[in-house]
Amino acid sequence: MTEKRSYFSWDIDINLLKTPFILFMVWKVFLLVSLFVPALLFILDLFEGNLSFQSLITYLKTYGLLVCIFTVLTIISYFVVFVPIAGVKYGLTFIMDERGINHIVRECQRKKNYLMAFFGMTAGVLSNNPGVTGANMIACSRQNMYTPFKKVRKIIYSRKNGIIKLICSDLTRNAVFTQRKDSEMIFKYICEHCQKADVKRK
Repeated sequence: MTEKRSYFSWDIDINLLKTPFILFMVWKVFLLVSLFVPALLFILDLFEGNLSFQSLITYLKTYGLLVCIFTVLTIISYFVVFVPIAGVKYGLTFIMDERGINHIVRECQRKKNYLMAFFGMTAGVLSNNPGVTGANMIACSRQNMYTPFKKVRKIIYSRKNGIIKLICSDLTRNAVFTQRKDSEMIFKYICEHCQKADVKRK
């Protein structure tokens, strides 16, 4: 870890088999995408006055089915496609100052991510599946995340894993990965600059 003036930066390689954070991130995206169609039909029925208990049950069953399908596809894709192409080690860079922290996918990793997202979007278009296409477009566009400390409302610190989760007032989340030897110092620095946040240690 290096310090330059008021900035801190560090590189870290995440073991995707031991810490499958991308698997859960993509899975959450699919959950949101799966909700779109049932929610849209629910709203249309509500405004048209056609909503019934039976239709509500149908929409819930549809969402549940989509969740099951996407969960299975996500797990298979992660271990059969993503990890072999991206490599077991996933490179990240973090840049932090007194205002916030930036979570950045390193350039060498981005090229692999773009390639996988392109294949995913192509598969979605060819199979006429807007959910798969949309999820891969989101994954492709999101190669870094900046979190301003003034928006952080909750901090969850896992010292064992060296992971600091930041949850903001706008419901965005950022996972800060650290080396164990630096994790306590980084955690304290973040807490000092997020004084309105609730802090939880695991």
